[in-house]
Amino acid sequence: MGLVQPYFFKANAYMAHSHNQIQREVWGAITAHLQHSLKGKIIARGTDEIFFSAKKLHQLLEREEMSVVGFLDYLKDISLVWRFTQLLQKLNEMFDIIRRNSTNFRGSRKPKNSGPVIIEIDYGPGKIYEVNSVFGVVHALSFKAMRHDSPLGEYIVILYLLRRLVARFNSHLSQKGVKKSHISTSIGLLASFAGAGNQLYSRGVIGFSLTGTGKRRQNIIKQRKRNLPQLNQVQDHGLAWSPGNCAESETFACYKNMYESLKKRCGQFKIFTVSLTLSISQGFPIPFCAQCFQLARIIETESRHVIIDLASQS
Repeated sequence: MGLVQPYFFKANAYMAHSHNQIQREVWGAITAHLQHSLKGKIIARGTDEIFFSAKKLHQLLEREEMSVVGFLDYLKDISLVWRFTQLLQKLNEMFDIIRRNSTNFRGSRKPKNSGPVIIEIDYGPGKIYEVNSVFGVVHALSFKAMRHDSPLGEYIVILYLLRRLVARFNSHLSQKGVKKSHISTSIGLLASFAGAGNQLYSRGVIGFSLTGTGKRRQNIIKQRKRNLPQLNQVQDHGLAWSPGNCAESETFACYKNMYESLKKRCGQFKIFTVSLTLSISQGFPIPFCAQCFQLARIIETESRHVIIDLASQS
């Protein structure tokens, strides 16, 4: 309850000050759903292996000495259920490196034919996603394995648990000599809620900030711009990184699909979306940078639906 409550109140305050009647109606439908989070109903229903489970992720964290291998095993199990054979290939490469106690993921001892794998995610027609690391694996899986129609609190708890597991994985990478440029520094959640009568529907997805060398980053940013064309409208705002670097550039690419999915299920359609990004190493919330703020406003204008930054200080 303590974890979720501040975010609930932030969203509540935002909607309370809205002068848009439709937004107030949406919030009225969503409030009851979100309140489940405050009543402790934040653990994923069941522990089936097809979805990310807060209970299972917490169990992995308790097994500290096995958390890295256990985490990869957990991702492999979910990949197998969803028949993501390409992700299994990438995860098996990671296992091989750990077993050999390699000193560098990019060294001469990496597996033969190692490299990015291309998979199709429902970003839209003709759009693909290139998986280079465990961060890409988690993002690709989350598009399928974040349980639909969950309360906001459940999504936030899963985000925090994944953050802690990824932090341990990052520590393991650092110990193996992996350069900081190849380790993601932030993890983000995008969750959309739609109401129809007394029934509420939701979708969530996880994403990460950019990793890799300068050339690799440029290629991934090009891919992110293909998957999220609104990034081409975003200015750099004098920041030290290019638009497309942040975790929001990965999660927002899923917005249109989540929007269409919820619209198809709801009929009469009203949507409310929240974004929350955390520092992987420290766990503190990271507000939208100027680039992400502009990106969110562009998508809001196009979709005519609300996007709230739960990490905002205002």
